[in-house]
Amino acid sequence: RKLTSSFHLIKNELLMVERSLKDGERKMTKKEKTVLLEREAELIRAMEDNGGVERYQQASVVSTEHFKTSRIVIRTLQELKKIPTKGGLRLSTLEAGAINIQLQACPFLQVRALDLNSQHAKIEELDFFALEDSSMFSFQVVVCSMVVNCVQCPYKRFEMLARLALQLQPDGTLFL
Repeated sequence: RKLTSSFHLIKNELLMVERSLKDGERKMTKKEKTVLLEREAELIRAMEDNGGVERYQQASVVSTEHFKTSRIVIRTLQELKKIPTKGGLRLSTLEAGAINIQLQACPFLQVRALDLNSQHAKIEELDFFALEDSSMFSFQVVVCSMVVNCVQCPYKRFEMLARLALQLQPDGTLFL
């Protein structure tokens, strides 16, 4: 958990530095730009010193064993009275940025799990942005936990949010 928190702090600061470099390109002095570029390099080194993205994902797997997104999803679906009756059709579910297969173990969910760097054979290795248009409006539930913050470009974050919403059926539920 400590390693995951450390990665999140590094990643978030790195995103802020990159955003500052991009947004302030015309307004900042050469010295300010140099300071930001040096900090960016330090953060990238810190990420790599901690094992890089691969180690971050491994730490996330351990973290999700203790703090399960699946519990929140199931509890919320129960509160919303969206769980099908016994023997009913399972809820079509898309999990973008799947770290584990906990949602796939839920008997009332039919899950398509995606991740850029799949850590499990049951998780499809696919960039969410490459998801085919034919899947739009296909899912009753969409789950995207701790992913949008990793998308560096603000435009791409917006695009991801829009695409997540477009995956949902009209009465669908989005977990972000």
